[in-house]
Amino acid sequence: KHSAFLGGYLAPSHDHEGTMELTFLKLHGPAVTVQAKTGREIKLMDVPTRGEKCHFDRGYRFLSLGGFSEKPSMRYIMTSNDDKATRSD
Repeated sequence: KHSAFLGGYLAPSHDHEGTMELTFLKLHGPAVTVQAKTGREIKLMDVPTRGEKCHFDRGYRFLSLGGFSEKPSMRYIMTSNDDKATRSD
């Protein structure tokens, strides 16, 4: 039987004068996944470094990544450049 709510979840009732023990778990890893509508290669990855490739299907290389690469938890989505003409719908 449940008598209390914790956020959007039910919390079981206890006979411990209203106390409740909670365990928190931090999961590492990206919270998103990627998929190309065309079926071409796509990958969610750590921010590349200077000199690494920009796309799977081109020889373009990064000369600079700007300040965004130093932000915490920043990720990069490497795509196939040929997907640039793919419709968004």
